[in-house]
Amino acid sequence: MIKLRLLVIVLLLIGSVLPVRAADVHRLQNLTKVDEFDQSRVVFDFSKLPEFHLETSGQRVDLLFQQTDIGSSLTTLPEDDKIVKVLLARKQEELLVSILLHKIPTRVATIESPARQQITLDIRWPTEGAQRPAVAFQLSGMPTAHKSLDSIATPQLNSVYTGRWQDFFKVFHTRPDIQTPMQYSLPALPSWPTDRTEPILHKALKLANSGKWQTLAAELKQAGIPVTGHPGAELKAEALLRTGHAKRAVQILNALKTEEGDAAQPARANYLCALAEAASGAPYQARCSLAPVLAASATTSPLTPYARLLEAELLLAIGKHAQAYALLKKPVQHWPNALQRTVQWRRSQALLHMGKKTKAARGFRRMYSRPDLHARFPDIRYDAGLSCLETGRYKEAEVHFVELSQSLHDPIQHGNAEFCAAKAAYLAKDRKRALVSLEQLRDNYEGTETGFFAWMALLDHRFSNQENVSFLQIARDYGTIAENAPLRSLREEAAIKQALVHHLHNQQDRAAALLKVFLRNFSRGPFQKEAKTLLSEILPPLIEKLIRDGHDLEAVVMVEEHRDLLIDGNLSWSFLPDLAQAYTRLGLWQKASKTYFFLIDRKGAGHRDKAYYLPLVQLLHDRSQYAMAISLARRYLEKYPSGKDRLQLFELQLMAMAKSNRLDEAVQLLQKYKHLTNADIALQSAVIHWKQGNSRRIIQQPKSLNDTPEGLLLRAEALFKETRNAEALDLYEQLRRHKTYADQATYRCGQIKLLSGDNQSALKLFRQVAENKQASFWARLAKDAIAAHDMKRSARL
Repeated sequence: MIKLRLLVIVLLLIGSVLPVRAADVHRLQNLTKVDEFDQSRVVFDFSKLPEFHLETSGQRVDLLFQQTDIGSSLTTLPEDDKIVKVLLARKQEELLVSILLHKIPTRVATIESPARQQITLDIRWPTEGAQRPAVAFQLSGMPTAHKSLDSIATPQLNSVYTGRWQDFFKVFHTRPDIQTPMQYSLPALPSWPTDRTEPILHKALKLANSGKWQTLAAELKQAGIPVTGHPGAELKAEALLRTGHAKRAVQILNALKTEEGDAAQPARANYLCALAEAASGAPYQARCSLAPVLAASATTSPLTPYARLLEAELLLAIGKHAQAYALLKKPVQHWPNALQRTVQWRRSQALLHMGKKTKAARGFRRMYSRPDLHARFPDIRYDAGLSCLETGRYKEAEVHFVELSQSLHDPIQHGNAEFCAAKAAYLAKDRKRALVSLEQLRDNYEGTETGFFAWMALLDHRFSNQENVSFLQIARDYGTIAENAPLRSLREEAAIKQALVHHLHNQQDRAAALLKVFLRNFSRGPFQKEAKTLLSEILPPLIEKLIRDGHDLEAVVMVEEHRDLLIDGNLSWSFLPDLAQAYTRLGLWQKASKTYFFLIDRKGAGHRDKAYYLPLVQLLHDRSQYAMAISLARRYLEKYPSGKDRLQLFELQLMAMAKSNRLDEAVQLLQKYKHLTNADIALQSAVIHWKQGNSRRIIQQPKSLNDTPEGLLLRAEALFKETRNAEALDLYEQLRRHKTYADQATYRCGQIKLLSGDNQSALKLFRQVAENKQASFWARLAKDAIAAHDMKRSARL
């Protein structure tokens, strides 16, 4: 029982403490923002002002509020041209508000207002600086554009063919991938010792040392030397390897490995096994077999340099050219004589695939001046041909590819080598013979990759030389290759060339459509840069044309679809103003504003931003963003006091001040710019003075105020208010002819007549207003005046 009572007391105490604790928590109830051109104010509304700490770091502003929670109805600020993101984070009894800005502010300060329970974050912006345009807004990873307006395009998209796209057809872009597997060298190894007493083995060793491998293979086969258990098995394996039976040699040598101690020369057996495995198409397995030989030092094994050469060849075979070159770069005099020529050949191959084409071509040229057995290796012949193509030695390249084609037995590989020879002849200016060869290849290899290669080369020639062939037909032929070629590389090159043909013949709609498909189908190909660069060139004038033709929606959709390309490409001055106008016509006010801000708020804009103040201020005024409109108009008047839009901007500035009740400031502005005047400015001045109740200032306005019905009415009302009825009557009589103000003017005329004692004329005028079927405010007043007159007359009777 006592325990129960204690529990109840504890619960009651907890219940009484919690409300007190909750009462100490401050709540953030609302967030608002007011923007001007060079200033933004973020207002925090609290239930009670908390203690807080402010920190800034570049584009980030952090406010840490103590003992603060988030109100249930709080909504964060939306993303706009000033703020990227507002993040709120709660930690125990602290609230962190982190604001990420589009630009680095020049100053950030806070102002406390205890009376209103508000904290105002005052952010001052630099008057000039780079920021993102509307077209790039919310674009992930969008780089800040260049600060110089002489070239708005950012460097992300650029091609060597920009401005000379015709040259794209003159370059040998896609070469056939001719399959020439590594032909491993079989250098003469150190001689076998001939001190064996067995007659058969003694003879076999002498044949091996003299290099008579065919005879040796026959002798060993006739002698019936077993695969294992006899030292002659190593000789048999080497004889099989050197006579083209690598797989059988691998079997014998692997069997020797399993019987410990049977190999007469273990290092030689391992080397031969690795060489046989490499020749059998197993380079990775060969490297494993070669590892024990490489691990031995040169003092313990004379086969170490041979093993290093084989390791280099294996690395070349698997595409590790830099590692291969590292093994081969030692001067040739440090290699055995039997290996020096082979090392030089392989070194040239490694240099070519490392990108050192000139040095590689020089090495091949030197080696072919004294050809040996390696000069006929298909892989060496192919690399020599490529090096000549890359370094502009086209005649030598043709010779190499012709020789290569004769050594290839696969029809497609043979045809590809012949194509490379024909292309080399074409590049060597032997056009007539080259074109005949290409036509033969196209016809003889129709439907194969060789045929498509030859067909595209012929199309390149016809288009580049403007032969009497319809460009539409050439574009269709490129399209056929792009759809049907067996190789992706061929389809990709043909597809971008089809788009280029249309672009160069001013069919930008078709070119853009083809490039969109290209970017979707070949997203990781080698021509991505060219396709994106070309599309970024085509889009701005294409979008401008759509806007000029009245297709605003289609133009804006195209912008949204390709924002990344437009940002990374060419944001031209003519494109952006047209885009801003299209946004405005479609009611996309925020995007239109951001585009105009981008055109104005740029370092180095000079006088080129003049034209964009008026549409932006008009847009801001129409969207009731009066503070920003006033700020921008002020900036224009200070920067361009003689600008052609100064009168319209001054008028908009006065209108915004009148609507935001900044009347005293407006009056000061009228005094400062009293030399700026026309009928519209006089009207806004009159509106401001009317709101202040200063009728005399309205009367003092220039005669141009009477040029508009609204101005005429304000002057008449001011005169009437100052009891200058005769002057007012004359103006009201004029306004009676204006349909919009006829009722008011007629009623005022009746009032003036009544005040002057002309009751009959006054009643007549009141009846005219009262009979108006529209039942306006002035008609009701007129009826009341008539009723009052009738009551007064009845009272007299």
